[in-house]
Amino acid sequence: MEIPKNQISFRKIVAEITGDFRSTRLAPGIASGLVIGLLEVIVAISFSALIYSGDISSFIGIGIGFALIGAIITGVVVTLVSSLPGTISGIQDAPAAILALMAAAIIASMPRDATSLDTFITVAVAIAVTTFICGIFLLGLGYFNLGELVRFLPYPVVGGFLAGTGWLLVVGSISLMTDITPSLVEISTLFQVEILIRWLPGLIFALVLMVILNRYNHFLLLLGLVFGGFVTFYLVMWLAGFSILEASANGWLLGPFPEGNFFQSIPLSALADVDWTLISAQIGNMVTILIISAFALLLNISSLELVAKEDMDVNRELRAAGVSNVFTGFFAGLVGFQQLSFSAMNQKIGAQTRLTGLLAVAVCIAALVAGTAFIAILPKVVFASLLLYFGMTFLYEFAYETWFELPQADYFIILLILVVIATAGFLEGVVVGILAAVILFAVNYSKVDVIKHSLTGATYKSTIARPKMHARLLQRYGKRILILELQGYIFFGTANNLLEQIRAHINQYANTRLCFLLLDFSHVTGIDSSVAVTFRKMDQLLQQSNASIVLTGLSVKILTFLQKSGFFDIDEDSFHISTDLDHGVEWCEYKLLQSTGVLERDTEKSFHDQLKILIGDSELIHRIINYLERQELAAGEYIINQGDSPGDLYFLEDGIVTVQLEIPGEVPRRLNTLSSENLVGELGFYLGSKRNASVVTETQTTIYKLTAESLKKMETEEPEAAALFHKFIAHVMAEKLSHLMATVETLMR
Repeated sequence: MEIPKNQISFRKIVAEITGDFRSTRLAPGIASGLVIGLLEVIVAISFSALIYSGDISSFIGIGIGFALIGAIITGVVVTLVSSLPGTISGIQDAPAAILALMAAAIIASMPRDATSLDTFITVAVAIAVTTFICGIFLLGLGYFNLGELVRFLPYPVVGGFLAGTGWLLVVGSISLMTDITPSLVEISTLFQVEILIRWLPGLIFALVLMVILNRYNHFLLLLGLVFGGFVTFYLVMWLAGFSILEASANGWLLGPFPEGNFFQSIPLSALADVDWTLISAQIGNMVTILIISAFALLLNISSLELVAKEDMDVNRELRAAGVSNVFTGFFAGLVGFQQLSFSAMNQKIGAQTRLTGLLAVAVCIAALVAGTAFIAILPKVVFASLLLYFGMTFLYEFAYETWFELPQADYFIILLILVVIATAGFLEGVVVGILAAVILFAVNYSKVDVIKHSLTGATYKSTIARPKMHARLLQRYGKRILILELQGYIFFGTANNLLEQIRAHINQYANTRLCFLLLDFSHVTGIDSSVAVTFRKMDQLLQQSNASIVLTGLSVKILTFLQKSGFFDIDEDSFHISTDLDHGVEWCEYKLLQSTGVLERDTEKSFHDQLKILIGDSELIHRIINYLERQELAAGEYIINQGDSPGDLYFLEDGIVTVQLEIPGEVPRRLNTLSSENLVGELGFYLGSKRNASVVTETQTTIYKLTAESLKKMETEEPEAAALFHKFIAHVMAEKLSHLMATVETLMR
């Protein structure tokens, strides 16, 4: 039995890996796995050096061990669980930059009598708590299938976060190289000769990385450049006459570390000295890491789907990242999840195999076991340059390129977040960015026209097929009915625009008294409390012309809201509620015709009168009627049943019938209401098609029925009469089509 792709199966994974040993994916998978493993070790060392610096730099070896253990756990879980073979997971730069910011804040706030061990333990526990909570958050999003919700975070806010992350990486890398935290106030310090020579080479190397890696794309290139940086550094040290011990003593190397491997023992009693107050003070930064991690993970997945040309199970990926970070948190590892660059590289070179991730994990295990001896002699400036490269890339992509890609208002949000993060802090930048995005959204959305269609009773009519005299009166006085089809979400901004447009209409048709304002809510998704105030102002405006407000298409939610807001407490004669737009327009038309007095006069013409207007010859009319059957029907009888075979043609002498669409399990939907001077069933009669709607009498009705056999008989016995009859049918159908085209033209304006 085939196992669905979105289900995790150990048997399926084992079968995949076993099959990869015999496939063409083996060679590229091994090469890619070794390279990625080395790069993961370099990244773990770089970010650990950034976080465990200053007063706790002596514990960097243990910190690197924590980071490698986290990379191993995350790598194993994501490699085996991911819905796309070849997906690589690793430590993430944005969360690491914020963790470094948290570590610096904790170090600066520790009591003076605190030992370096106390400080280190507090920082490590803060990282452990953050990674654990992040894992729970990602796991929860995946478990409750909420992955798509994170996509609603506005892009300018995310861009600002990433630009701010780039700034933190730049500042952190310079701090790592110089042991000085740069600031705008003391920026001149960085240009002192003894400080300049420590960070300028790193800046040059970061620019080289940026230029080359942006122009060329090969999975061996970054590793080769980093190795070249090592060689260049030691060549310069050799030419300058420095030994390894002298370079280490002068702060050019990552070491010295305690001898042995990264599994350094820490007494459990040290946990009693953790300062939980300082950790709780970092809740804001922790929340920021949750948001950025979730959004960055989903962006990585979406981008990887495009590269692989294959769909991934978003919620399964979230659960995989969540589980791995939960376990990583127990070892104070750094936040990690699916990486776009390495995973995309695997797809491009044909290494779509889980072997790649497992080999990368094996390299990390080897580095963890090998110990600190080799790591201690690695040049600090090379790893700081790698961080600087990441930071400058973020700044270039999100603080420079977005200037040419985004509207100025969106770019302003990115720049605002970046400035606030650089001057006030990351949490402050997040808050300011979200507030700015909300304000910008409100301003932009208020410019969206809440009116989908603006019509009058002269250009838009109900589906009631009225006598010609009634139709002429509605055409003449139709501008007294203003029909506004509303759309979207109506709030304070759009509600005020709606009021202004109504006022403009009244001024435009100052010579035509407005009698009815119809507001259709069929396409409205929601309203806020300000709408009730606007409606009261609207009622006051319409009272001047004694006009009524007609509301149609109200959902239960909107109707309940208006009732609670007190809108219906106004004079009940000044408003009316109809189920839909068609019934609302019908009510306005009826009231308008009633005000003219035409409904009290007999204006309807018999079928005989209709034929006389068009044909004129009474003898021919009598000969035509001889072929029709006159019937009397009570209210509620079916003239035509939906789905029936083509049958007869019917002429309405008097009474009212409704044409309705009948869908099983739903209330019949009215398509048209016809009175005298109309015919029904003509399409099925002439085309020979099944009836696509039902026709039901609403009142006692008199009809004339013409069968297909009677028409054939008329055409044989009375060809002249039959020709005039067909002319009459064509005239009636042309009038219907003309009315339909006028309505369509109005809606398309």
